[in-house]
Amino acid sequence: MSGYQAAGGGGAGLLQYAEANGNLGDILVTSAAWADLDVSVTMTTGAHRCLVIANISAYSPTNAIGITLLIDGVNMGGADWGFMFVSVNSDACSFSFLTPVLSAGSHVFKLQGKTSVSPGVGKLMGMPTTLRRLSVAETGLTT
Repeated sequence: MSGYQAAGGGGAGLLQYAEANGNLGDILVTSAAWADLDVSVTMTTGAHRCLVIANISAYSPTNAIGITLLIDGVNMGGADWGFMFVSVNSDACSFSFLTPVLSAGSHVFKLQGKTSVSPGVGKLMGMPTTLRRLSVAETGLTT
């Protein structure tokens, strides 16, 4: 994980930034139940909103793959497909999410994935040019 601490404080500026990259190598997604992926960020924030950005490359020859974001164990996307689903074949995927105001303290941001059927077959790529990446930026926004 790498991080950035911005100078200064209030307003709507960037207060801090952290990111996590997935491991090299593909991850198989085979269950229709949400399961943790290999990227998460833990960040201690003030009572602010955070901007979360996820970048993933996914492939499935036969079924769809859903990707969602958890913050402190709570699914921020839809129950069925989270923030997005990738249909048959290969796609570079990304989404961004501006959180509600978080309580001051430590927070865990985590990606999860699932397939449209169980057992299913899906891959989240892990090549040097297609790493799974989760980025979190704490903003100065308080509303």
